[in-house]
Amino acid sequence: MQDSKVDWLMQASVMGDIYSGSYCNIAATHGDEDEALLGSRPIEIVEPSFVPDPQSPSSEKSYILGYDDFWCNSLLDTHLHKRGWVLQERLLAPRTIHFGQEQFFFECRELKACEAYPDGIPEQLSNWRTKAWRKGERVFSPKFRNLKSSNPTSWLNWISRRPRMTDDIHFEAYDCWTTMVQRYMDCGLSFAEDKLIAISGLASKIGAATGERYLAGLWDNSSLPQALLWYVPTKFQADGLPSRRTASLNKAGYRAPSWSWASIDARITWNWPRGSNEHLAIITETDIRSSGAFGAGAIHSARMHVQAPLLSVNLRVKPSDPGGTLREDMGYTIQLKHPAVSTTDQSTITRPSVVVSQSSTQRPPWEDEQRKAPPEMEAIVYLDTAMGVYEMDAWLLPLCLNWAGRSGGMTVPVAGLLLKEGLTGETQVFERIGIFGLDEDQAGSLCAFEGVTSPQRLRKESIVIV
Repeated sequence: MQDSKVDWLMQASVMGDIYSGSYCNIAATHGDEDEALLGSRPIEIVEPSFVPDPQSPSSEKSYILGYDDFWCNSLLDTHLHKRGWVLQERLLAPRTIHFGQEQFFFECRELKACEAYPDGIPEQLSNWRTKAWRKGERVFSPKFRNLKSSNPTSWLNWISRRPRMTDDIHFEAYDCWTTMVQRYMDCGLSFAEDKLIAISGLASKIGAATGERYLAGLWDNSSLPQALLWYVPTKFQADGLPSRRTASLNKAGYRAPSWSWASIDARITWNWPRGSNEHLAIITETDIRSSGAFGAGAIHSARMHVQAPLLSVNLRVKPSDPGGTLREDMGYTIQLKHPAVSTTDQSTITRPSVVVSQSSTQRPPWEDEQRKAPPEMEAIVYLDTAMGVYEMDAWLLPLCLNWAGRSGGMTVPVAGLLLKEGLTGETQVFERIGIFGLDEDQAGSLCAFEGVTSPQRLRKESIVIV
């Protein structure tokens, strides 16, 4: 029903079931407004190309020339698959016929083929992108679908009857989810408010496989503190524009809480689930008010209650030259501080009103006016958007130890969120601005500054992140 917001919301929320319940999906992959679905195509460049073996006495022996990225180059890199809504269509449809520029491509849950290779794409021409084309196939298999009703309100009823799945399946489902989200964040949407609902079909299948509560793009489970450590490696979107965060809570244009990737427009890296030796944070409550099936629709408000260490810092752009030119791509420095410190580099701040969840007889370090401020540390800092100023007040919220979610396989001794203060009415809250990581020496300096012997002994405070 055109121009009906109510009908659109209802239909959009079941698109995942429509595509997963279809027999075959026809994709105008080489879509062009000037050509029909079957446009003219250069047959001479369609693979394979046969080349006789000059060393062989028999002319029947030949080589096939090809390259191992032709599948994704012909499909994934097209304009169609840069549209956000198309991702769940591609992954959920059991069969798809792609009308490509050079040839037809066929795929189902068991085979990827094309006109040049009707029996399947040869292993030699299947690189990592081709193999990851439908990653998580087992998660989307019909035998793992437990939803018997199309009624969105029935989710809580059937989820208690779902068969329990192994930890391997859970890991596979979440690994699949983060891969999909990273790809999704490379795509565009005509309407930014569709960010969560355009991927809600995939979310419903992951929820059916794991039985976990959906949290505005994340999942409510024991590794949620690690899942918060998605990051923006370059502060840019896929189209080259600077990364952008949507409006804060209770403002026009609000889309998702700051701790969710859905709150920003940017390319992200999210290597989760990955192991961590120990969590420093306890997430005590998540309150999300949303529309749509099991909370996969528009978010109206969201709060996360966290008990974790909270440390006041001064965040500065690392100077790139003697003249002090502002270039955030050169990195950042952080310097711990407390209200008692008042120097040319640090100003007195008001420590937030928080509830101390771990009592201690030791005197808090910020009460010691003789304590010297620590030096600046060139920590690992990934901001969600450009800071735009030379320095700002921020807060470190350590989440876990020995975090293995950074690209390159490097383990970070201490990792957590970078926050800024905010207000919602009369209530003090925090908003995420990025993540940080500390090496062993920096973690040791942090502990020494707080007067403890290890990160586990840092006192925890209760805060709310929106």
